[in-house]
Amino acid sequence: MSYKVRFFQISKRINSTKIPSSQGVEFDCIIKTESGLLNPTVTLAQAATWSPDGYNFCSIPSFGRWYWVREWTYSERCWTASLEVDPLATYKTQIGNADLYI
Repeated sequence: MSYKVRFFQISKRINSTKIPSSQGVEFDCIIKTESGLLNPTVTLAQAATWSPDGYNFCSIPSFGRWYWVREWTYSERCWTASLEVDPLATYKTQIGNADLYI
């Protein structure tokens, strides 16, 4: 099954809820069958000539989550990204709306 995945170049602290303000680049991606929802591995369809250099963040709208790109690999003319969920960016709205006492 194919999903739309949007990749971004972002600089942020690890404990930040920041999400990208740019449009990024979008690709149709195939989720590897052995992947989970929190740490999926996606293969970019039709991106053989594209370079992922600097793209370190992405969103999968169908999953409703934001992810860090932990590693890029290139095999058989396809880029594959190993992702890890960013819970602070994913739940930014809920965190901002909560009354928290620390």
